[in-house]
Amino acid sequence: MLPCEAHIDHSLFVAFCGLVALIPAPAAAQVTWGCLEPALKSELERKLAFQEELATLAKEEQPDFVDIAALSAATSTAQFEMRYARIGRLWHTDQNRFASADAFWSFPWSDEDNETWLSSAPKHEELSERVDALQQRTTEHPDIDAYREFMFQNRASEPFLQAAITFGEEIKADRERVAACY
Repeated sequence: MLPCEAHIDHSLFVAFCGLVALIPAPAAAQVTWGCLEPALKSELERKLAFQEELATLAKEEQPDFVDIAALSAATSTAQFEMRYARIGRLWHTDQNRFASADAFWSFPWSDEDNETWLSSAPKHEELSERVDALQQRTTEHPDIDAYREFMFQNRASEPFLQAAITFGEEIKADRERVAACY
């Protein structure tokens, strides 16, 4: 006999348990691409704008970095576009991979996922090739080490810090919008 049964007539207890079992559990919210997409597009646009802002600040502070700043921004922009395309592809083929809002910000991407994504549309192959080419050009640029050092040293200076703070606040809002879809 359960402890609670000592205070309740056994038949009433059994009837109550039977009724509780018939009550349907609340349905989980149905997450839709229509809810997620605006926040994800906003996140992408903010990331692109942030990269452009960083490049502009770097070029203003250090005119010698015009080429590498633009190349670095273009590389990051292409990487963000590819991430967005991958999320869209996974959403439409395997929504279970996004069981929580956190999954959008850190999802595992396997070699098999990449092969499937690349073969699903010619534009994916082109985007992947563009990212690879930009990464190689950035890595091989003669000013890359000096540029990275400059960005590291200046990340806490007023214009760079303010840009990062604003960006962080905007991205937080987008992530909250995604979380609200769940």
